[in-house]
Amino acid sequence: MRIVAVLVMSLGMRAAVAAQEQDLFQQYEAATAIFSKGYGDPSHVMRDWPATLLEGLDGDWFPIDSIIPASNDVALFKKICEQASHRIAVRGSLAFEMTRFLKSDAPVTTLYSSRGGNAFGAQTDPEALVNMLGADARPGTVGNMLATYNGTATLHRPSPDLLVIQTDYNVPALFGRCPE
Repeated sequence: MRIVAVLVMSLGMRAAVAAQEQDLFQQYEAATAIFSKGYGDPSHVMRDWPATLLEGLDGDWFPIDSIIPASNDVALFKKICEQASHRIAVRGSLAFEMTRFLKSDAPVTTLYSSRGGNAFGAQTDPEALVNMLGADARPGTVGNMLATYNGTATLHRPSPDLLVIQTDYNVPALFGRCPE
């Protein structure tokens, strides 16, 4: 978790430095592009943004924040994708499933259903989590995993190949698209 926090702080500091080079209006435009995709009317964000977030989301992803890359190391990214891939399948314009293949014999699928805007309800089958963790998992571990994988998830797409998911108030998870 510390690694993720350091990465998020690092990204935030880089953004802060870049923001200092922009005037307030340019900073506002950049934030609008990230957080509301240019919609000035909040009703458009609530109605149209889910489909915008899901556009092009299908495919294989990996937890890029688990490795904190120092460069565009495609070989490393491919290796991580082979070991810990996450397959995303969009289900219409308001939902998607993310299946984690951390253990090939016990994949775990989370359904993300739109709640409007960039908020999605996340639901993961508890039995699948128990199977992934194994029979020797401590009860507290299962509870922590359920809290991490279920709840209200906030999604951001800073770029076509990056996905940020923050469930409830947990540390955001950053995913990179697996290279071909």
